[in-house]
Amino acid sequence: MSALVHVPDTMRALRYNDETKVLSLEKVPTPKELDDWDVLVRVAYVGVCGTDLHITEGDFPCRRGGLTLGHEISGIVEAIGAKVPHVKPGMHVAVNPHG
Repeated sequence: MSALVHVPDTMRALRYNDETKVLSLEKVPTPKELDDWDVLVRVAYVGVCGTDLHITEGDFPCRRGGLTLGHEISGIVEAIGAKVPHVKPGMHVAVNPHG
């Protein structure tokens, strides 16, 4: 793992509470360490996909205790793990959540 420097302590996340069925924009802790293959992206744009909608409508199961929605994103690479060869900090990226 590598420690992160120069990143904010918190980031915003659209969270779905499975018990109250409420969506809320919350501040959550920014990861403090990255595994070797992790990439931390400062999100600029996010899409809400059909799966996200199905989760909020109760048609698709999600883990208990809440879930951060919005896995289709683009942004700027803030930090990378030690073994990430294909992107560098500062690069603009679009994230394939299934890749």
